[in-house]
Amino acid sequence: MNGDQAAAPAARKAAQRISDPVSRRIAIARVICILAVIYVHSPPYGDRVPTMVMSVDGVTWIMREILARSSVPLLSIVSGFLTVRLDTGGYGDRLRKKVKTLLVPLLLWNLIAVAKDCVTPGGQLPPLAALPQLLLGIDGNPRIYPLYFLRDIFVCNLLLPAFLFGIGRWPRLTLALLLANAVTNADLALFTNSAIPLFFAVGLALGAGRLTAERMVRRPALWAGCAALVLAAIAATPFVFGVSARSWPGIIENGVVVVQRVAGAILFWQAAGLAMNRAAGRIARRIEPIIFFVFCSHPLLLGAAWLVYQVPGLDAPPATVLLFFFASPLIVVMLSIIAIAVLAATLPWLLKALMAGRIPTWAQLRALVTMRDARPPTRQAPFDKVA
Repeated sequence: MNGDQAAAPAARKAAQRISDPVSRRIAIARVICILAVIYVHSPPYGDRVPTMVMSVDGVTWIMREILARSSVPLLSIVSGFLTVRLDTGGYGDRLRKKVKTLLVPLLLWNLIAVAKDCVTPGGQLPPLAALPQLLLGIDGNPRIYPLYFLRDIFVCNLLLPAFLFGIGRWPRLTLALLLANAVTNADLALFTNSAIPLFFAVGLALGAGRLTAERMVRRPALWAGCAALVLAAIAATPFVFGVSARSWPGIIENGVVVVQRVAGAILFWQAAGLAMNRAAGRIARRIEPIIFFVFCSHPLLLGAAWLVYQVPGLDAPPATVLLFFFASPLIVVMLSIIAIAVLAATLPWLLKALMAGRIPTWAQLRALVTMRDARPPTRQAPFDKVA
């Protein structure tokens, strides 16, 4: 009996319709997390350890440590949760779906980035031996660095039978082993980020009912407050000790990173719940149909916007640098809307592939621009033809 078969009863039991509140909360969480992660890759480029809080380096460091770097784990948990709850087909069917929704966008977006590098002044074709890494993240970071997430989630799905077997039979032991792997990087080059399989497995366990979040549900304010304190304490290490936690010995650094990621997942989930019935939640749900495009494109769009910003010299004064930094999510969303509209009108097949087959309707895009609820379109629009 293989792992997929062994865990099938638990998976079938869990494979039920996700309640509407949970579905809406997941949608909001995905948007919040992806908008937050943009700050990691936004100008000012570099990751200098700050010496003063009230400086460009100090402000960007705090934002990146508290919000940006801690946002990815919840995305991994959601991926695992949805894998159990929604992907009920056989192993082969699941993999075919993941090729379309993970590998194809990974390849195409990195291909666009490599092509851009080739046509820029001084650019040249990379050696053929480097293409597997640049395009698919094989044995190294892909050309668009944050897209390693797609690569690692695909590897998690490749190993899904083993994950399901472990979660179904020995959930605590499985999670403990994955925690040890996250701290020691024992998987070597199998995962770009060794913490992703840990959080993916947490999502599997939650989806299969092998792990519960009842304590967090009962006392959300306490958990959110503790998570915020942990994130603030880790962000403050350069100002207290003179060095960041990233310069500590490997296993200690990795352990701190895991703690930071756990705190971030808790905080972002609670933030999504707080936003559900408020204006922030409604805005997030309007952004959700384009959020995959935002995630994949944000390094390229920010790079282009920063070049324009540099022309009048706005990249020099600290105030204008911070203005660009704080506005980065808004800049990416606005440019994404324009890019999606252009691609929908000219290359709809490419847009569909870049967005993993799930693209917005004109009504959804109009609702995002006007900030009014989407109404069913009166005629078939180009978006709908390729959806």
